[in-house]
Amino acid sequence: CPDTSRVMGLSLGADDYVVKPFSPRELVARVKAIRRRMRLQLTPTSTIYTHGELVLEPEKRKVTRGGQAINLTPSEYMLLQVLMAVPGRVFSRQELLDQLYPGGDSVVDRVVDVHIGKLRQKIEPDPAYPSYIVTVRGIGYQFADSEE
Repeated sequence: CPDTSRVMGLSLGADDYVVKPFSPRELVARVKAIRRRMRLQLTPTSTIYTHGELVLEPEKRKVTRGGQAINLTPSEYMLLQVLMAVPGRVFSRQELLDQLYPGGDSVVDRVVDVHIGKLRQKIEPDPAYPSYIVTVRGIGYQFADSEE
C-alpha cells in the first residue's frame, strides 16, 4: 500500500515524501520550502554570554576580554561556549569530550585538560589562579557561577 510506505518514511524522520510520478516543478518547490525552513532554524539566537570583562557573542563567533578580541581555536571556543551557557553547572570530562567529538571518536579524556589549559592562558587574567573556568577535582570543570 503506497500510504504505508509514506507514513513509514515520515515516521522514520523524513521531512517530506515525493510519490512517483512527480513533477520536476513540484520537486523544486518542495526543496525550496525545506531550505526556507532550515534557514529559519539555523538563525542564531541573539544570546550574548558575559561574565565580568569576558564576553562571548555566538552570532559573531567572537570572544573579548576588556574589549580586546581573543583568538580561540574551534575546540577552545566550543568549550567556552558550553561552559558559559550554564554557569555553575559542573561538566564531566566525558560530557565535554562529547561536545568536542560528537561522532564518538576515541580520544583520551585528558585532551579536555589540555584544551582547558590553553583556554585559560588566553582568557584568564591570571591563569595560575583561574576565576572563569574552575576545576572541580575528580569530576571536571565549571564556569564560575557568580562574579566576585
